[in-house]
Amino acid sequence: MRNMEKNLKIRMRLLIVFLITILIALALTFLSIRQTIKILKDYTSILTGPIAITNAVQSSETEVNSIARQLRDMALSGYDTSIIDEIQASVDSIEKSISTIQTLYTDSDGVAQTYIQSVREWENAFEDIHTALQADNLEEARRLIETQCTPKLNQAVSDGNTLIREVQNDLDAHIDSTQASVSRSQIVLFIMAILVVAIGILLNLRAIRNITRPLQEAEQAVVAFSQGDLSVELTYEASNEIGTICDAVRTSQDILGRVIEDIVQITKGLADGDLTVESHEEYPGQLMPVKTNIEYLLQNLNATMSEILNASDQVSAGAEQVSVGSQSLAQGATEQASAVQELSATINEIDTSAQNSAETAKIAKEKSDQAAGQVQISNDRMRELSQAMDDIYSGQRDIGQIIDTIENIAFQTNILALNAAVEAARAGSAGKGFAVVADEVRSLASKSDQAAKQSKAIIESSLSHVERGKALAEEVNSSMQQTVASASEAISYMEKVADNAISESQSIEQLTTGVDQISAVVQTNSATSEESAAASEELSSQAVMMKQLIQKFKLKSEADSASAPLSPAADSQASLSAAGTAANPFSKY
Repeated sequence: MRNMEKNLKIRMRLLIVFLITILIALALTFLSIRQTIKILKDYTSILTGPIAITNAVQSSETEVNSIARQLRDMALSGYDTSIIDEIQASVDSIEKSISTIQTLYTDSDGVAQTYIQSVREWENAFEDIHTALQADNLEEARRLIETQCTPKLNQAVSDGNTLIREVQNDLDAHIDSTQASVSRSQIVLFIMAILVVAIGILLNLRAIRNITRPLQEAEQAVVAFSQGDLSVELTYEASNEIGTICDAVRTSQDILGRVIEDIVQITKGLADGDLTVESHEEYPGQLMPVKTNIEYLLQNLNATMSEILNASDQVSAGAEQVSVGSQSLAQGATEQASAVQELSATINEIDTSAQNSAETAKIAKEKSDQAAGQVQISNDRMRELSQAMDDIYSGQRDIGQIIDTIENIAFQTNILALNAAVEAARAGSAGKGFAVVADEVRSLASKSDQAAKQSKAIIESSLSHVERGKALAEEVNSSMQQTVASASEAISYMEKVADNAISESQSIEQLTTGVDQISAVVQTNSATSEESAAASEELSSQAVMMKQLIQKFKLKSEADSASAPLSPAADSQASLSAAGTAANPFSKY
């Protein structure tokens, strides 16, 4: 049984636990519904039993009292058919209540029958009173009410109260029983709920333990696996999913352990200089490219070491030839170095002369630039002078126009003065004062006219002189412009001379630098040739030493190396697919 549970699939195990929990919950639900229905029936019986009887008794007592009151009213006031109708309705209600009591209370000798008998006796008294009232015998009716109706009514009420008390006692007992049943049901349901929860917890804990324990063991093995420790033992075995995982982990540990041992023995052989080691294990799946690359590495190492061994002999022979050639080259380089030094001294003298010429040309260029600047300033001043002469000439013309205006004003003033004198003469003695004023105005107008004419003559003379100065200024300006153009052209030629001198100086400097570089290169070649000769001798000795070192390695024979050419496993999907065609111990998972 335990092995069967252990081998259950996780899905089936969880489904069984779930179904057991559901079944227990359904059983608890069924029990709860059953107890609820029972309690509901008990309360229904209470409502349809004792309470209904109590209501019927109280209703019949009420109707009896109502009939008794109406009978008293008729005994005092006389027979009334409308009251008789109400009494008949009350009698029908009493009969209905008695029928209810008889239906619900079946005890033939109990208080219920006593109460019914008392009501019947009261009904007989009621019939007698009703007959007396119909006969309009009110005295007899009042007597029957006092002697028959009232005592029997009191007896019926007393028997009804007795019945109500007995029914109430039964009701209390029934309620107590129902409450006890409810309490028992609550206790049972509470205990069942606790049992359901406990069983559910136990089942789930057991299921969780059965799942987590092997998973923890597998986790420890996988964590150790990821840390490179393949020695952690995984003991769980089962036919479920976790057992399958554990089997896969154990298989992985075994396969990778054997692969690692194989790689260790290969790398140990390489460390010991044994290049004849081979792989003796099958590498499954994506590990197959590892084996292919190891074999390719071993083959290439064998081939490379063999080639190095052959090349060391050739290097040794070539080193001797290089040593002889280097010595000859060193001697020739020494002779070239002396010739280059003589050429460098000559070029240095030429460079000194070229630098002096360039410096002189630079000074001449600077002086020419200064002279050109002064000529340009003079030209600008002449343009300003010419502009000033134009402004003076324009101003003189404006002054002449103003003098003409003054002459016109003096002429008009003189005419007005003459007119004023004529008018003063006509006025006689009354115009003597005005005549004096007119004479003074005419005198002033005459003087203004003379001054204006003199000013005009002076301005005309000034205009002629200004025109002459303007012409001279224009001639000088034209001459200055020609001078500026000639100076600019001369400066341009001086700049070209200076630039050429500087270029020549720079070219000579570059030539000197080149010669110096050639000298340095020749000297370097000489030193290098000597170093090459020494290095060739050292290379020859190193080649011998390298050959001795390579001979320490154990190499495969050339036939073995050439028999199975390999290529490195490419990191591609195709190589992995090809590797997957080999025997794969994981295929069963």
